[in-house]
Amino acid sequence: MEQFGLMAAANGQGGGGAPFKPKTLSGVPYDECISGLQKMIRRGKEKEALILMQELCSSGYPSAVARRLMIIAPEDIGIANPALVAQVTTLCMGYLYLNEKRDKSRPQIEPIALYMATILLCRSPKNRETDNAQIVFGCGFNNDKYSAKKVLEDNPAIADRHTDRGKQRLRNLSVARGTTYEYEAWREFLTEGTLLYPHEVEGGNIYAREMEGMFDYFDFDRDARGFDPAEELSRGLIAEPVNQQIAPEEVKTEAKE
Repeated sequence: MEQFGLMAAANGQGGGGAPFKPKTLSGVPYDECISGLQKMIRRGKEKEALILMQELCSSGYPSAVARRLMIIAPEDIGIANPALVAQVTTLCMGYLYLNEKRDKSRPQIEPIALYMATILLCRSPKNRETDNAQIVFGCGFNNDKYSAKKVLEDNPAIADRHTDRGKQRLRNLSVARGTTYEYEAWREFLTEGTLLYPHEVEGGNIYAREMEGMFDYFDFDRDARGFDPAEELSRGLIAEPVNQQIAPEEVKTEAKE
């Protein structure tokens, strides 16, 4: 609880029902200091960010700095530099772990990892698209525009062999076509369920060529081209149920997920 002792000493308050508003050792409001750290990183003001970071560490808040840096990385760097997001997380988690495991009779470990993380964040290209998405979908969760139910209704390929509704539909489809559940499940999985967008072919996709010889319905060229939203097929995905008995043997041959 060393950190809270520093907070109380710096703040000059120890109770009495007064609002607890911590300050750093030099008298700077904690909330402005930690918020300022993120603002300086956003603007690439490296020296200013390092000054605020060290102020927080010297005042007993290095763990708060580490946690804030791990928020800043996906929030303000995001997809502009995803490798850095992982790197900052590793640096900060490593610092938190070592600091927690240290001999508590000794001072907190030096924040060199936090220095590195702060410098990297300041110098990195930045992008707020991840946080913007969180705001859009978090605020609009489950309304008519961003409804999970609507996504399921608009994308019939979701209800496939890996879902209860899809399994029942494939059983009905196999009876209607005179095939087996196993055949229909694999056909749909390999011709629709596994399509990718955007699709990147590596090494000529030699195993897909081999699959083309194994399954009569597998189209190598379509698989290599990947998923095109304009080409999404609804045929066979929303077949009407057929009122026929499904043989027990057929149910037993259901493909493993």
